[in-house]
Amino acid sequence: MLMKLAVSLIALPLLTSPGVVARPPMPQAGASPSSATASAQAQAASPGSPAAPSASQAGPLPEYPLPSTGAPDAMPRRYIEMWNTGNFRLLEGMFTPQPRLHSERLDSLAMPARLVVNRIKVWRNCMPDFNYQILDTISQGDKVVLRVEYSGTYEKQCYNDIPAPPPDAPPMKIRVKEILIFGLDHGMISDIWEEDDELRARLQMGAKWCDTPAQPVSAPLASSPSPAAAAPQSKP
Repeated sequence: MLMKLAVSLIALPLLTSPGVVARPPMPQAGASPSSATASAQAQAASPGSPAAPSASQAGPLPEYPLPSTGAPDAMPRRYIEMWNTGNFRLLEGMFTPQPRLHSERLDSLAMPARLVVNRIKVWRNCMPDFNYQILDTISQGDKVVLRVEYSGTYEKQCYNDIPAPPPDAPPMKIRVKEILIFGLDHGMISDIWEEDDELRARLQMGAKWCDTPAQPVSAPLASSPSPAAAAPQSKP
């Protein structure tokens, strides 16, 4: 009898040691399924039990990559950062498959990645220190409005019908306000509407007001430049 009691006392610490995995308790007769489930959950939460699967293992990722911050203006601000830095790696996951650009001059234009890259390169070529400053942000539904001001030192020709600054001219600082409206689809940019003060930009770059005296109505009008020659590089 004493021998059996000693064996039982030696085996007891082994059953409660961290390295031993005990079976979950079997539900007693008459116990409800909910109480058995609660008992199993309490057992799983004890020290030494396996960790629960992470959220990434729980199911497939969303169809569209969502901004990591979750803020509605995450992608519009990323778009602004791309203009300010010229870092085109930021394009990844920024736009929907068929984004469009809207403005008073361009109406509605398909905006593939190559067009976005070209526009940024053109403007950063004429103003290497081109920089957007966000003044106001408004978010409503699937649209984000940014009131911005872009600035930069005018060094090379930007608009085709305005000459480049003379080599010996002092630095010309350009500063123009603009409104950008972003349409979003699953966190990505699907549309951009832009309203910028192009007249102010042209005047700061050296354009002159037309001061030619008015001609009689019967007089032939001066021929206008061809659209290809007069069309400016479209503003962001």
